[in-house]
Amino acid sequence: MFDLESFAESLLAENKYLASVDDPEILEQMKEDLVDSIDDHINAMILAEMPPNKLIQFEKLVDANNEDKLSAFINANIPNLDMKLTQLLIDFKKTYLGLLPYVAS
Repeated sequence: MFDLESFAESLLAENKYLASVDDPEILEQMKEDLVDSIDDHINAMILAEMPPNKLIQFEKLVDANNEDKLSAFINANIPNLDMKLTQLLIDFKKTYLGLLPYVAS
């Protein structure tokens, strides 16, 4: 899977409006907020792409808190997952950097 923390750090570095922010605590909080937001977008995409007949099984795996089984299940049931995640991250980056208008999912 993608390293969301590194992705968030790169977004913060590319944001021209943050060039004057030099407080490490503020930047760390911003990174955490970005990671949470990206994670929310990924989870929403996974739920939207999960076949309806697999949702109950998906919920059971989420509740079981077994990351390996959950990841394997998601990969097995969402075609082209890597491509969809990549596109989601590209769109998120464009929106975050102001290159694309925000559209709520």
